[in-house]
Amino acid sequence: MENLQNLRIFNIAIVAGETSGDMLGAELIKAVKNKVKTYNAENQNQTQIQINFFGIGGSQMQQAGCKLLFTYDELAVMGYIDAIKNSRRIYKIRQNLKNAILQQSPQTSLFIGIDAPDFNLDLEKYLKGKNIKTIHYVSPSVWAWRKNRIKKIKQAADEILLLFPHEQQIYDQIGLKNTFVGHSLADNIDFDYQNNEKIARETLHLNESDNDENKNSKSEKSEKSEKSENPEKPFPIFALLPGSRVGEIEQMAAVFLETAETILQYREFANAKFLLPLANANCKKMIFTKILPKFDHLIEDKNLMIMHGHADLALAAADVSLVASGTATLQAALYKKPLVVAYKTSPFMFWLAKKLVYSPYISLPNILCDAPLIPEILQDEMKADNLANTMMELYFDENNKKLLVEKFTELHKKLKQNSAAKIAERIFSYLI
Repeated sequence: MENLQNLRIFNIAIVAGETSGDMLGAELIKAVKNKVKTYNAENQNQTQIQINFFGIGGSQMQQAGCKLLFTYDELAVMGYIDAIKNSRRIYKIRQNLKNAILQQSPQTSLFIGIDAPDFNLDLEKYLKGKNIKTIHYVSPSVWAWRKNRIKKIKQAADEILLLFPHEQQIYDQIGLKNTFVGHSLADNIDFDYQNNEKIARETLHLNESDNDENKNSKSEKSEKSEKSENPEKPFPIFALLPGSRVGEIEQMAAVFLETAETILQYREFANAKFLLPLANANCKKMIFTKILPKFDHLIEDKNLMIMHGHADLALAAADVSLVASGTATLQAALYKKPLVVAYKTSPFMFWLAKKLVYSPYISLPNILCDAPLIPEILQDEMKADNLANTMMELYFDENNKKLLVEKFTELHKKLKQNSAAKIAERIFSYLI
């Protein structure tokens, strides 16, 4: 690349609106950069290429090489009411981003919107009108609700990259170019769930000695349950994932921690360990300033481990996970572990969702497997006692564990598609 006359520069704008999109965006960027290296190595005597990414994302995309103009935290809203309250701020971000995209030199070659349809589709439609090619990555859940969005997607995107195989038929019917790329989570998670568990527990130093000093002092806490202890486990391990948005944390984190308190009252769970991975800086701030002060004793007693990121390790290590509805439910399923899905939103939003949603399920594992494989506890039912009882039942249910391993392994095989290579190939097709 010493001779700039033999260098072609492509600028790609990219927007991810939340933690899961940040993860997908980082994988995408790394895959494209690897393909650039391969292309340049194979064409050393010809024009070399350089691809620059800029836009909106999080720390993972930034580390992968994306220049962030805004962080996805600035787009975070929870429900229609929150969206209305923040509409002016989000409008300003969209306008600033539009200007940045149009003012690039060389001209922006491609826009990639990762999920976040309420923000990205309007932007894609506008840029498409300016002769900038657009790819939408991750289909909105049109098969579950608001199917009328399909028309808008066709107007906005030149192509849509799909995570799930059943989505292809939907876009084939409307004549929108689509590619099933699978899910990078399925590519990155090993099929051997027992080895995943072993590695995660070793990495997190979850061994019997961690809780030995507390075991005797807690054994007299309560004798509510008469079930025998599981001799194969040094102590039960649970993961708590109350969401990646501040609104979700505010709505659910306290109930999740109350669930931990409830479980600890039972003799066979008196020395349990709870893993709480925090997705981003805003979640950390919310947890440490508003939630944790009421639950300091869980940390002091070494029952609660606060983790900065690393949800993957928490889910792999846990015997049972409690997860807010979202991509983390799929991640938990790919680790072949029992989980409980819990979610609570405003009464209006829940009423509206019941009117608009076609699927009987809200969690991705149940939707994709078309079966009620995991419990979904919603709204007023999302109470500590209900969650705790369900999690303890799953902990002891060996037949259910075997069923989940079977079903989730089948799902894993469907979604493991070497997505990085497929995505990079599609992006290159718009540049070279």
